[in-house]
Amino acid sequence: MSEIQSTAEEPGELPDFEKYYLLFAGSSEEDVEFAKAFWNSVALHPPLESRLVSADIKQRLRVAQPHPSQPQRNFAHEPQAIEIKTVQLLLEAHRKQKIEEKSQYLEKSKRRDEIIALLKKQREERIKKESVSAPYKPKIYASDLKQTAKDYEDEAQETMKALQGFD
Repeated sequence: MSEIQSTAEEPGELPDFEKYYLLFAGSSEEDVEFAKAFWNSVALHPPLESRLVSADIKQRLRVAQPHPSQPQRNFAHEPQAIEIKTVQLLLEAHRKQKIEEKSQYLEKSKRRDEIIALLKKQREERIKKESVSAPYKPKIYASDLKQTAKDYEDEAQETMKALQGFD
């Protein structure tokens, strides 16, 4: 202890870190071991609530007891009873859905027929208008349109001869 007092600033005062620790200077090894065992046994354990699993606390809720008047049944493994009323409702809903789909297809078909009729009418009107103006158009014959490569060649040669005469 004399060493500790000599390192302190004032003779009666301990350094800061030694205020919080107990030193066993000059004690026997046996006394030191007993002191360590004592202080380790006094260490506080965390409360039960902070532990994840505890033997003292029941982890699960109690299971409901079956009624003595009703036999115990497991509904998870039984096939479901299909009620006739439910089946009828499902069939009726399916039938209504099919009727709605059919009516939609009929409406689309009707609209398609109307569009085709309108296009046919417009085509007939266009042909009628073209037939009215047909006598006033110049007539072009197919033979006039079919000019062969030889005709083009002959025409090109004539043009060349005419150009050479200007030299």
